[in-house]
This record gives sequence, C-alpha cells and structure tokens, in this order.
Amino acid sequence: MKELHALGHPLLDSSVLDRLRDGVDNDSDIWRLFIRNYIGLLPRRIERVRLCLTSADFEGAMDSVLSLRSSSEMVGAERLAALAGHLQAALRNATEHDISTTLPGMAPAHLEDLSRCANQTKNRLLQVLS
Repeated sequence: MKELHALGHPLLDSSVLDRLRDGVDNDSDIWRLFIRNYIGLLPRRIERVRLCLTSADFEGAMDSVLSLRSSSEMVGAERLAALAGHLQAALRNATEHDISTTLPGMAPAHLEDLSRCANQTKNRLLQVLS
C-alpha cells in the first residue's frame, strides 16, 4: 500500500544527479564516489531500520529512517525517500504506551516495500555510473 503512494514519485530524479555533478566543478569522480558510498551503505541503512523496528527502539527507528530519507534525497532517490517519509510519519503517530507492539508490527508493513525500492534504486544508480 505504501509503495502505491510512493509510485507518484520517480524512482530516480536525474536533475538531482545533474546538480550533484555540476556542484563538484572539474572533479568528475567525486559525484561517482558519493553515489557508490550511498549504494554501499544502503543495505546497512535498511537493516538498521529493520532492527530498530523489530526491537521497538523508537529513537533508533526515527534516526535510521531519517538517515535513509535524507541520504536518498541527496542522490535523487525520490521514491525511496517518499517511502521512508511515509514510515517516519507512521512512527510519529505511534503512541508511547504501545511502542513495544506497534513498532514490531510496522516492520512487515514497511520493510518489504523499502527493500524492494532500495534494490531498484541501487540498480538504477549502477546504470547511471556505467
């Protein structure tokens, strides 16, 4: 369901990558390194979201989702950023007394979409780098 809301967002916004490329002046390899680093950290970011949700770590979940969202926005991964934003909003709506049950319940509802989109984003970014 969340993925359907995110489908209104492009998988990758090439204008963000263009600005990234243009912002590094004459050193064309820096933007590539930035993207490679993003790709390399993506599985760990998704795993940290999973771990924090399943262990009902509210602060860790908010931090990990914000990290995923902001890093995705920086490379133009609009759909993944939107999915992370949707999870962030769901976390904000979780009440303090039921965090121990609510957060683990969010894991299956969000992680499949996040993981699938992260994989699609990684594949598209790898195409950009080639």
